[in-house]
Amino acid sequence: MRKLLLPIIAMMFLLACNSPEKTSDQTSTGNQAPDTQAAVDTAKARQDLNALADELHSLFKKKDIAFVDKHMAKDGIYLGTDPNEILTFDELRDYEQKLFNDSATTIPDYKISKREIMINGPSAIIIDQYLFPDLSEKMMLRNISHARHENGKWVIDMFSWNFIPKNDDIEKINKAL
Repeated sequence: MRKLLLPIIAMMFLLACNSPEKTSDQTSTGNQAPDTQAAVDTAKARQDLNALADELHSLFKKKDIAFVDKHMAKDGIYLGTDPNEILTFDELRDYEQKLFNDSATTIPDYKISKREIMINGPSAIIIDQYLFPDLSEKMMLRNISHARHENGKWVIDMFSWNFIPKNDDIEKINKAL
């Protein structure tokens, strides 16, 4: 039962974020607006979202702060791997700028091993999984992000970095801590 708890929670989160019964969407100011979803070309949206995610990772690897400025919503929320890392846009930008300015910081050339994109009208969920050797050579990272389409482009308004141990390793991790 314990091994099933984490996947069940993750599935509930993903289903809640992608509910087809949603009757309103948030505008860039965070106010509720009536649902005026126009038909979305999902093939184009998928292409645009793949390009956005690829560019975001490419800019991050180059230590280019443009990944924040270009792709993250000013009213978004950004979650790091540490429980204390719940950041606003400005906090994320400051954090990343300090990280990039530190000459000792290197960003490995990681490869995305799995990507899933779920589109629901003008919003989407993007999930990327990969090994990031500088943090862990054994536990993968999973980025879960929510994007919304506004003013002709996709913008990320929630991004979460997560370690994802294998279920068989959870007991070992608990014992090690």
